[in-house]
Amino acid sequence: METEDIIKELAESYPSVPKDTLLELLLVCNGSKSSTESLIIDSLGLPPKKRKLDKPKYQSSISGLFQNSKRGKPSTTIQHAVRPFTNPGSIRQRTQVIQLFDPDDVSEHLAPYASLHRSFLPTELSNNLLRHLMSQTSKLSENEFYLFGQLCKSDHATGVFSDKKVNGKSSSEYVYNGQKVGHHNYTDLIKEVSKLAETFVNEKVIPHQKALPFQQVDSDRKWKGERCVVNYYENGASHLDWHSDRLSHIGPHNFVISISLGATREFRLRRNYNNRAQTEAEEKMPTTIYSISLPHNSMLIMHPGCQEEFKHCVQALNRPFENNPISGSARFNLTFRYFPPYFYDNCPKCNCGMSMTLRRSFKEVKSRGRYFWTCENTYQNKPCGTFHWADFNNADGHWVYDENLDGGKVSEWFAPDDLPKIKMKEKERAEKGFSVGSTDLLGVDDIYQ
Repeated sequence: METEDIIKELAESYPSVPKDTLLELLLVCNGSKSSTESLIIDSLGLPPKKRKLDKPKYQSSISGLFQNSKRGKPSTTIQHAVRPFTNPGSIRQRTQVIQLFDPDDVSEHLAPYASLHRSFLPTELSNNLLRHLMSQTSKLSENEFYLFGQLCKSDHATGVFSDKKVNGKSSSEYVYNGQKVGHHNYTDLIKEVSKLAETFVNEKVIPHQKALPFQQVDSDRKWKGERCVVNYYENGASHLDWHSDRLSHIGPHNFVISISLGATREFRLRRNYNNRAQTEAEEKMPTTIYSISLPHNSMLIMHPGCQEEFKHCVQALNRPFENNPISGSARFNLTFRYFPPYFYDNCPKCNCGMSMTLRRSFKEVKSRGRYFWTCENTYQNKPCGTFHWADFNNADGHWVYDENLDGGKVSEWFAPDDLPKIKMKEKERAEKGFSVGSTDLLGVDDIYQ
């Protein structure tokens, strides 16, 4: 049975569970419909609703959620890629691709979620760092993981670098893709760059932005570049598929700092949903893709809320936009992250003993913005099926929602430009007698600002 058909049947049996949550649970259960139903009943306490018989089935693919786009380099500022509309029998819709060439373009279209900074490092430092990274490729390797029972391998090489000790503990003590991640100590050059990134974020960015409700910084409201994932793209065919960075270690509303070195490549972002949809049909239309050219020594900052609202990828090309005189067609990308100890050290464990994966619902308007925990061991094809809604006020309960806890609430955040969600919230307030625009029904967990 096709995955789309399984989701459709599950949605008919459990209409109160959002489809994006059903998809996550199906992934946790390795594509097994019966295991997913058991998980829903055991974890969420929901009995199945009797399904109506003889309903017609529509067949479509959800592979686009997991596969990289192969449309190639755009030749103009705005281009369109033809994709089928999700409703059967409807006309074909177009995905708009907008090319962003400079920081002003990025600010106009993607603020406050992303910003571009050209020539971030001193020229000599950027070139020395590139040469240094070229000597470190033996420390990088391809990631392997399972998706719906199939073994997958990344199309680029990756390595993790960090200080020997982070917050007094071994920096290798964290799990990714169901495996404990090894690390390499920061080299002098990488550490120097991490400090420059820290200074920029703490002095030039944070003081000028309003903090989001779950924003992750230390007690002094500082961000730290304590860990760095180095990605190596050997040539233009090396790519990174559509994804959002996991929130499990960095927590919700955190920064990801990305510094590009070597060949120029195309970095793409697209919204997880249509934030200005007025009808159900518009909600299903493909979202705009924003394509950013990242030359040598450019820094892209993904700001708090970006991982919640957007997916990103590195597009595969026949050749890079521009080769680098030092590395040729090869590109390195350093992504600096901060693992807040008060959050990371307190993450829940699933039944198989591993730290859990934190995600956020985004497909269905009703559930959009709600955070939840799933089993990390899914990526090793050994899921235990543990599922929890998240409550970021429940530190004593490892950030897990407890319906028996006085004041407990599923943590929720939605964007200030999420018009369908805002419209739904305003309707709920009006039905309860509150004036339109009142925030009396909104707590810190769901305020949209």
